[in-house]
Amino acid sequence: MTPPRARWDINDQRDRDESADPIDPNEPADRTEANDATLPIDSADPTLPIDSADPTLPIDRTDPFEAMLSSEPSLHSDQRDAIPTIMPTVPGMAIIGTHALLYTSEPDALRAVLRDVFGWHHVDAHDGWLIFRLPPAELGVHPAEAPAHEISFMCDDLTATVTELSAKGVQFDGAPEVQGFGTVITMVLPGGVRALLYEPRHPVAI
Repeated sequence: MTPPRARWDINDQRDRDESADPIDPNEPADRTEANDATLPIDSADPTLPIDSADPTLPIDRTDPFEAMLSSEPSLHSDQRDAIPTIMPTVPGMAIIGTHALLYTSEPDALRAVLRDVFGWHHVDAHDGWLIFRLPPAELGVHPAEAPAHEISFMCDDLTATVTELSAKGVQFDGAPEVQGFGTVITMVLPGGVRALLYEPRHPVAI
């Protein structure tokens, strides 16, 4: 399993920059580590300094943070739901995630759908009380006369998703409709829980 991505803090980078060796104004501007006489040189390639721990290997200049990011698949890839990811946050921000709730008269049946049909990873808080890891999420703010909130689910291909979920027993109310923000349909989960499922046409933040 890919390890969680480390949080990035601009203050950490600033501390590292300030602690770096100061630049000698009398030193030639074209100085490089490769022509620094204080570094051992690779005899096979005199332009490469060698790693003192293993004189047969050139020094690895790879940025470990960049290497870690480049090794992770995109959140839009087929593996996006299998990677626990901690995205960079505002330094000091205390909010680390979202916890949504679905209320139903059939909790065991609804948990079974989320576990077995949607295939979401989960933890058992106690005695079968499952808490599910959601796919990547985004949050929008709409004008309204009264305060409210709701949850919707997005997919890449609404027709294919409805066909797959219907074959696994998930119910839908009506047919897909094309609206300004995407193609939508209402999904009816155990206990009569209604949730919007849609294929977005708007820019997404995930």
